[in-house]
Amino acid sequence: MYLENYKFRYKRKFVIPSQNFEEKFDYSSMLYINNFFNENEKKYYHIMELDMNTKLNGKELGKETIVFYVFASLIVEIIPNKYLAKIYNEKNLLYRLNLIKEIVENEPKLIEKLGEYEIILKDRNLLLQYINSSRYINLLFLSPYKKINEDEYNLKNFFTNIEIPLKINQGNFNEKIELTGELDLSKINYLTIEKYFKKNYNLEIDNFNFLYKLIIYFKNEKIISMFNEITFETNKIKIKEVSEVVSDFEED
Repeated sequence: MYLENYKFRYKRKFVIPSQNFEEKFDYSSMLYINNFFNENEKKYYHIMELDMNTKLNGKELGKETIVFYVFASLIVEIIPNKYLAKIYNEKNLLYRLNLIKEIVENEPKLIEKLGEYEIILKDRNLLLQYINSSRYINLLFLSPYKKINEDEYNLKNFFTNIEIPLKINQGNFNEKIELTGELDLSKINYLTIEKYFKKNYNLEIDNFNFLYKLIIYFKNEKIISMFNEITFETNKIKIKEVSEVVSDFEED
């Protein structure tokens, strides 16, 4: 189903006009995927993530990017019926973290961030949550496409500590699948989201627009590209996330 490598890009734009606040985060990397073992419904992958680049508000970050290399090599088990990714190489990640500590020993903010990662790596539950919040893990292995026989999906990590239940609609177009999602108001109400923005941003919101879209292109039954866009917008706040993986696939 997967090719051996993809370009990965993630962008998030967060705007609060009334506070003159705008933040843009841009992240890119290369993903190398090896499906080395399958057992019943379980699939085991080695995923390498290299050539990481980050920009914040258009400014390219330097040493700050190096902390992402803690998680640059993952051995994961994808468990479809539990809908999660489980990691197996914690010791290897801790070893890499300690190497990176030596490189950035004179950077207090980066040492602090590595301290946070160390706590995560030493707690299996926290590590499980962290890996399952990864944008590329979600896009490739845990997206609504993986629940294609069901018309519901819980979107995690778009809002902190809130899962957003979606009703999913699917369209098939030859070698393309398009999935769109709308809020499932039988499982979440507007008040929950209004309270979230009041508590976290001191913003009073009422009506809002929400969009979820996932487009997947195939070639010879392999995924060539995936594009995911999530947008939340009111007159007081705008949040937009775009995640995509694109291969260097060339036709024979």
